[in-house]
Amino acid sequence: MSTSDKNIHLELPPEFDELDFSDEEIAEIVEEIEEDFENWSINFADVIEHLCDESKRFLSELSDKMGDTIFYMIYGYLNADNLIEYDEMTNGGVSGFIAKLDNTETLRFIELFIDIEKQEIGFSETETDFKKVIAKLKRDVATLKNKLIKPSEYITTKQFEEMFGLTSVQQKGLRSKIHDPLPYTVTNGKTILYNEIEVSKWFENYKRK
Repeated sequence: MSTSDKNIHLELPPEFDELDFSDEEIAEIVEEIEEDFENWSINFADVIEHLCDESKRFLSELSDKMGDTIFYMIYGYLNADNLIEYDEMTNGGVSGFIAKLDNTETLRFIELFIDIEKQEIGFSETETDFKKVIAKLKRDVATLKNKLIKPSEYITTKQFEEMFGLTSVQQKGLRSKIHDPLPYTVTNGKTILYNEIEVSKWFENYKRK
């Protein structure tokens, strides 16, 4: 089923016919929706911040219980693959490194640690075992890297405007077309998202008409 098959069209009562709305009224409605989305984004950012704070505490406690070896192995992998830059001579050692991680790096670190733990690798202080661990991680680099840095497939109405130069009001008109409407999906009952690949193809056809 394509994204366009999932489009949601609200049937409004006659007294609320969208044709009765002026451009100013539509602009006000769009502005309210964008404000709601911005507030949601801020709340979501707070959740991420809280999650990362908890993750950093988890990493610190894990370091205290298991020692630094496992962390240096992960640092070596991350640094070698340029996912996270790490200077082994940094002041503060492991605790200093953890404190400097930003939100994205913290979540990547946690996810990579979970992946490593699933492999049930026996960590050791010896240099030989260290090289074996890094070699094993390198064999999985394509899968891990794809998981850690895979971009989102969907874009917001604001991102659509930045990419294609069409305002929210113009986008609404294109989504409401009877023939070949702009494909979109709705999340949380109100947030409109576009599949970037689908809308790029749609927009190419739209420009040819």
